[in-house]
Amino acid sequence: MAHSNGKITAPINLSDPYYVLGIGPVNGVYDVGYICGEAVKDRINILSRIKPVKYPALFTGNIADWYKAANGNFGIVLPASGSSSALPSAGQPMQRWGFDYPTGGSSEPFRLTDYVGYNHNAPTIFSMHPDPAVYPNSEFRCSILLKQNAEISINEIGFIRTAYIGCIIRHQATGELRFRTLNRSVMEMMSQEYVVTLSVPNWSDGKIDVYMVASMTEASEQSYPSVNTTIYSLNQSHLETAHEVRTLAKPEPNSFKFEYRVVNEFANEYHLECTFTSIKGAWEKARFSVMLESEPPGAFLGGMGESLSPAPIGEMLSQGESYTFNSQSFTRVQTSQNNYVNYTARYLGDNYQAGSILFRAK
Repeated sequence: MAHSNGKITAPINLSDPYYVLGIGPVNGVYDVGYICGEAVKDRINILSRIKPVKYPALFTGNIADWYKAANGNFGIVLPASGSSSALPSAGQPMQRWGFDYPTGGSSEPFRLTDYVGYNHNAPTIFSMHPDPAVYPNSEFRCSILLKQNAEISINEIGFIRTAYIGCIIRHQATGELRFRTLNRSVMEMMSQEYVVTLSVPNWSDGKIDVYMVASMTEASEQSYPSVNTTIYSLNQSHLETAHEVRTLAKPEPNSFKFEYRVVNEFANEYHLECTFTSIKGAWEKARFSVMLESEPPGAFLGGMGESLSPAPIGEMLSQGESYTFNSQSFTRVQTSQNNYVNYTARYLGDNYQAGSILFRAK
């Protein structure tokens, strides 16, 4: 047997991919063209690095990267959605990625050996993590987390290497939307997590569609009210969608208690030890942040701006529990007069608690 736990190894038998994909022989016959072609487009895991692809060679033993396919897309088809008007109807996901299967002949021959190394349980390439709710007149964040155990890296897929990951939020009732991308292309994405931040207008209560897309044009300067470029679905598979529905809501007061401690690191260098305590409900630790602002401007350098919680996505803070992290370090450069560090403690984009910290003249 040349397969185990969904993975096919050499020496391969013609029946092996049938067994792993859960397909029976047709009229008792096993056929290479059948198991490598259109018949398996809805059964094969396109996120496996190794699988049947379109490549103009009968034998690929001496070809190092045949598995990327002739077009460099690893046998993956990304459905195009055009612009704003081509988005799915309210509440519906964008079209799922497809299998660019070979069709036979000299330019796209069927090869049983393309299945040697196929992993039916290959994980998704990335996951989408939007804020749990949308608040009017605030910021909304959507993270893309690149999977370290993925068999294919997103910046290896030829068709979207030059694209920009973006996020679209759309009010289901009114159709009004906001769109923004990262400021770097897919080929420049080397970190594990990236965040798209959108400005939410004063939308009425209701449900919001959240889409993560690949945009052929950068649109990172602001949150745009329309999509005027070609976008592609990032709906990888049934295992991981790139669409979720969120509820537009008003911030719930007194959900958290925020406390801080000023830590003097060295001379005039400081950071804040920030503690969030959950009063109501359970919340994701990775969504906490503290915004710092110098008053007057320039009195403090470095560390001003937003300090995001370093907690992994999915790690939760339960009711009654506390979570502490340190802000970025900052330096006091004006010491001859009183000055302040203004802080805003947040969950998601929702202003939670604000105040000022006095630093007295020396």
